[in-house]
Amino acid sequence: EDLRAYSYHLALHRLLATVISFGAVTVQLGASDLLPGSMADESEFIAELIEHPLRLQVLLSQTRAGMWVRNGYSAVKQAMLYRSAVFGEVFIMPDMLILQLGLLRLGMASLINSASDRFALSRLWPCLVLGSS
Repeated sequence: EDLRAYSYHLALHRLLATVISFGAVTVQLGASDLLPGSMADESEFIAELIEHPLRLQVLLSQTRAGMWVRNGYSAVKQAMLYRSAVFGEVFIMPDMLILQLGLLRLGMASLINSASDRFALSRLWPCLVLGSS
């Protein structure tokens, strides 16, 4: 089991998501120009990049399921701020952009395998694990 701590408020991957969004929308760069294409281990980089936003979705789901009740209302308040309309532009939207980028670059099978592993569904339903495409 992974015991790394995760927070809603780490901004480094969101800065990259903002730069990617700016490049795609304002400068109108193509998908191949948004990240360096000459990276030898691009899939490994993308897999690490989607790790934090994916774990935040797990944390959000666990909070909504009441698994963080011992922490009082602080976990619930952070989850509400993360997905609120006021702060959604700086919190959840960049995370969704990173997950979409991961889907495009890694493929559906890889992202579903990562998500089912992070949500601990692969142990319950091994049939969810997909072959790589």
